[in-house]
Amino acid sequence: MHRLLMKKRKKGFVMIAAAFAVTSLAGITGLAVDLGRVYIVKNELQTYSDAAALAAALELNGKDTGIAAAQTAAREMPDQWNFSSQSLTSDQVTVEFASAPTGATWYATPASGDVASMTNVRVTASVQMKLYLIPAVKADSYSNVRARSTAGKVTATEIGAGNVLPFSPIAPNAAAADFGFAKGGSYALRWASNFGDSGAPASGSVCSGDRALGWDTGSTIAAARAGASSTRGYWGSESSNDIDEWITHGYDHPLTIGCIIGMADGIKNGRKETMEDRVTSDTDTTSATFATYEANRANGSRRGNGRRVIAVPINNGTVAASATSGSDPNGNGHTSGHGPNSLESRTVIGFAAFFMSDTSYDDTVGNEPFCAEYVGSYTVGANAHSGGGTDTITKVRLVR
Repeated sequence: MHRLLMKKRKKGFVMIAAAFAVTSLAGITGLAVDLGRVYIVKNELQTYSDAAALAAALELNGKDTGIAAAQTAAREMPDQWNFSSQSLTSDQVTVEFASAPTGATWYATPASGDVASMTNVRVTASVQMKLYLIPAVKADSYSNVRARSTAGKVTATEIGAGNVLPFSPIAPNAAAADFGFAKGGSYALRWASNFGDSGAPASGSVCSGDRALGWDTGSTIAAARAGASSTRGYWGSESSNDIDEWITHGYDHPLTIGCIIGMADGIKNGRKETMEDRVTSDTDTTSATFATYEANRANGSRRGNGRRVIAVPINNGTVAASATSGSDPNGNGHTSGHGPNSLESRTVIGFAAFFMSDTSYDDTVGNEPFCAEYVGSYTVGANAHSGGGTDTITKVRLVR
């Protein structure tokens, strides 16, 4: 009898222990499975928020249109989660703006007076993920999963290959904001072959923004007249084929603030066809001003693809030291200079974005300039190529 009772007790203990073991195993299995799902969803949300923040920051241009475009760019990024089976809803994503990545107030809709300083975007994605196995041992049936990314414009001093065109406008005032250019003003990329040696230039021989600055000492017209008579604004090479290639695809070397560029010889009037081709490669070939180009939008996104918004190095019109370097007669690839030095060399003091406002550069002749509208600071890789803040060149980076 005693032995029979002991056997029954042992069987009961084994059953209880087995029950505890099964429950624990179920809990551990549930924890592993559900936590694995949480980890995957977290990664999905992080991938989205990183990409959305970067895309949004590229659209910031110091205007209300940039804020709207940034919001659209963030929300149009692929946003699949839960093993790519669901899309994020509008209430699961927040897009906010600030003037600094840390220690700043974030705004979902910045006031118009603050928009110009908005150079950072924060995107937050948050979902309630249903748990399936953990609730067997714990009451919680949902887990809040969140990812947050901040992208902003950071100061840069160099533009990589393929970003700048082989023109270099003269700064009206190197020490002033915007180099002394007026936003919306039209300035010379290439000067005309003859606009006189003194006094008021002939009508149509200079761009309106340069004419508005006058022609006395210190003006862009005076600086252009003081240079070599055959220097018309091209730099980097004497080869027309090189210049055509760089107008189409951008200069093929990096360019840094403070480096020397060698100015090229001649009016090279045949480049007008390449300028025309650049304009027609844009998806908006009709807008005559940058304001109308920016306003020409569909579903919050600009119709133009940015090809008419170009980056160029700015010089102060002063002849610099020779660009000769090593055995390379053009100085290409050397830190001391970029391009020919037979005429004169100039120092790059910054970069700026210009809008190719002429929709028919092919109609120009040698006595007419290539004019373009000054837009503002240049953001590397941005569709707008223009941004808030005071830096002449910025790059968009994940900053948090």
